[in-house]
Amino acid sequence: MVNVKLSELTEITEVKEDDYFIVVDTSDSNNTKKVKAVNKNEKVGVYGYVVTPVETDCALAGVPVPLAGTFNNDILEGFEISATTDKLTYIGAGDITVEIQYSGSFTSTKNNALISVGIAKNGTPITGSDMERTLSIGDIGSWASTCAIMLSTGDTIEIVAKSDTANTGVTATKFNTTLQRLW
Repeated sequence: MVNVKLSELTEITEVKEDDYFIVVDTSDSNNTKKVKAVNKNEKVGVYGYVVTPVETDCALAGVPVPLAGTFNNDILEGFEISATTDKLTYIGAGDITVEIQYSGSFTSTKNNALISVGIAKNGTPITGSDMERTLSIGDIGSWASTCAIMLSTGDTIEIVAKSDTANTGVTATKFNTTLQRLW
C-alpha cells in the first residue's frame, strides 16, 4: 500500500486519456513511476443484427467481400456507421482493445461450397476471426466466432464472407454481432 498525502499533491485541472504522470513511490526508495491515464467512462459498444437478408456475391474464389444485407445497430457507442457500406468507424479517442462476437445462419447458391465469414479491420481480414462450413443449396449452416483486436481512431471494421467456389451467393438469413471494450 502506498501512503499519499493529498495536501502534497499538485492539483490537476484536466486529465486526458493517454496522459502520463510521474509519481514518487515512497515505499520503493522514492523511485518514480510513470502512470498512464485511461478514460474508463468512454462509452464503446455495438449491438447489431441483419434486418433484411441480401445475397452476397462471392464472385472470386477465396476473396473476401463485405457481407450484404440491411443491418440495424440498436447500440452504437464510440462508432459511426457508413450509410453505404455498413463499415463501422471507431471515433473514440486513443487506442482501445475490443472483443467482437458474432453468430449467424447462412445459405449458399452452390453445392459443396466452403463458406467463410469473419471480421476485417481497415479492409484486411483478421486472422482467426473467421469460421467456415461447407454448404450446399438448401442447407442452412450456423456458426459463431469471437476475436479481440486493437483499434485506433479512424479504424474501420466490417463483416466479410468468402467462398472457395467462384460465383457463389452467400446469404446471412440471421446474423447478430456485439462489440465491447476490453479493459
